[in-house]
Amino acid sequence: MSIYQNYKSTFTSKNVSQFNDLLNQIEFEKLGLSEYNLNYIQEMKPTFFYYIQLFDFTVQDFVANNDYKDKWIIDFGGGHGFLSLYLKFLGFKVIYCDFNENAVQTARKVAQTIGFGPEYYVKGSSKEIIDLIREENLNVEYLISTDTIEHVYDLDEMLKNFIQINPKIKMIFTTASNFDNKIKSKKLQKAMIKDEIEDFIPKRKTYISNNFKSLKEDEINFLAEKSRGLRYVELDDFVNYYQENNKIKPVDVDQFNCCEPDFGAWTERILPLDYYKKLGEKYGLKLAVDNSFYCIIDKSGMKRLVVKYLNMFVLKNPGLGIKLAPTIILKYN
Repeated sequence: MSIYQNYKSTFTSKNVSQFNDLLNQIEFEKLGLSEYNLNYIQEMKPTFFYYIQLFDFTVQDFVANNDYKDKWIIDFGGGHGFLSLYLKFLGFKVIYCDFNENAVQTARKVAQTIGFGPEYYVKGSSKEIIDLIREENLNVEYLISTDTIEHVYDLDEMLKNFIQINPKIKMIFTTASNFDNKIKSKKLQKAMIKDEIEDFIPKRKTYISNNFKSLKEDEINFLAEKSRGLRYVELDDFVNYYQENNKIKPVDVDQFNCCEPDFGAWTERILPLDYYKKLGEKYGLKLAVDNSFYCIIDKSGMKRLVVKYLNMFVLKNPGLGIKLAPTIILKYN
């Protein structure tokens, strides 16, 4: 079945329809969720069906012959937990993982309300997942991650850890940071510039000022600007290098990608496909890439018609379609 046929099948899928009904029955405002997570879910609610379509489309593109029953899968960067719930609904055994405590609590509360959920909840990242899997002696065959890979600080470390889980693990990552979609890239780059100027530079400036008292104000400003892409844990070496050599140590980051300095979460980091390909090859993994699709259910009239044909073009023409695709699917095998 082609990926366009996969997409078409999501509209008539009983799984998608039934799970959509389950989610829409939940009164999220009564679950005691954090304000951020509640607002996020309420904004999603009118287009729940679209997100479940994406889940179903991605899984179809991932697991042959719908062989879900009792197969262990990791939902990496699980957020509100809807993907984990859908995976469980399909028959997987699920390990949910997210770094954010509020996200983990949201996922637990939604699962309790809906009546089923992941076998395990992990607060942390790839290292904590390895610890759990080794402790429980689990045979994990699959990993899926939506809208997370663009925020992970060290992708090399992440893949290295995941290969330790199972050298033959099948991994799939979706990301809206599509390097080849130049229109989308420019919008994301504007968001990066805003975050860097308004948030990240001031944070690095405060850290340098507090920890290097001998520096002058203009030096602090200079170092804060030139250390884009570094976390607090790397700033000491960066500043020490400057003090010892009277020059800046180069930082391997392009002119837009930037991250918050606490844990290193990138702002929608945009990387070319060749980067992902070479990273996979380092660990013996082959990369395949598919395009994803735009939401059509909230469109009407001419807009709906335009999106319908846009999705058809994007999915049927992978080479040219990637230049317009809203999301790409990275498959490591």
